[in-house]
Amino acid sequence: MANINDGTGYCRYDLKAVFSDGSTAKRFNVDVCAIAEWTIHD
Repeated sequence: MANINDGTGYCRYDLKAVFSDGSTAKRFNVDVCAIAEWTIHD
């Protein structure tokens, strides 16, 4: 779990998850104010 709220009210972020084998999952320009979770699978 991650809390992205930095207090600025900004909602758009690029997200990147790094797995233990070094592979990655990326999503760009995500409106974190409109979504509650991002589920990823390796």
